[in-house]
Amino acid sequence: MGIVPSSCCHSSASVGPDDAFAGKRVVITGATSGVGLLLAKRLAASGATVVGWGRNEAAMAEAEREALERGWSLRMMRCDVSSKREINERAEEVLDRFEGVVDLLVNNAGVTSGGKWITDLTDEEITKCVDVNLLAHFWTVRAFLPSMIKRDAGHVVTISSVAGIMGVAGLSDYCASKFGAFGLTESLRFELAKIGSKVGTTIVCPSYIDNGMGKDADVKCRSVFPLMTEDYVVRRILAAVARNQGLVVLPGTIKAAYAARLYPTSVYDRVVRAWANV
Repeated sequence: MGIVPSSCCHSSASVGPDDAFAGKRVVITGATSGVGLLLAKRLAASGATVVGWGRNEAAMAEAEREALERGWSLRMMRCDVSSKREINERAEEVLDRFEGVVDLLVNNAGVTSGGKWITDLTDEEITKCVDVNLLAHFWTVRAFLPSMIKRDAGHVVTISSVAGIMGVAGLSDYCASKFGAFGLTESLRFELAKIGSKVGTTIVCPSYIDNGMGKDADVKCRSVFPLMTEDYVVRRILAAVARNQGLVVLPGTIKAAYAARLYPTSVYDRVVRAWANV
């Protein structure tokens, strides 16, 4: 890679308190690693009561051990979000535990097939990607949204991706699922507005993060697509929720490429190929 990411995407700050979330009841999917885990810790450190869903039992045990040491209210539940049945069962447990009140739902869980061309993807890989990255959002929202609407309070966060607003060669299943999650949440925002609900929504579209696939991504223009830290992304997510911001594209430089959609496809394609090597 050889290029130092933009300083705006770095932070030496450790996980710390965010007063706006004290006392809130939170559910986070994909909470055993990466942004999901850091988000769970930061919210718990702020005084929120957090339930994290995941499948890595060792990571869940370690998170709960740290929470106990630090006096955080953080509980982990095993949940495979590719299973509608498991989602509904865990959601029922959470609603019982929280006496029917969930203030913040963060749909963060995601998978990728690892950059295969559409003709090389197996049926199982396509199905898994759509189940986790898109259909799971339907099931969690349908489980937790009714109580939010009834109380006229709450917030739904959707972790989509820059791949949810810009297609990428070799990621057809991932892009399709993330585009879908984007569309689902945008539609939800308009549905809530139709009924005058105060329930908020935030779509987050991050670019490359310094973990997993992001570290190895072949990107031509790092000034437009800098490598972001997990801490930076988490801080931006929480700031967006606190402000009830509907859409967050990270980093902001991505908007220049996205704005090229206003021009003919041939122009848009040249811009994206030049900057992102897609």
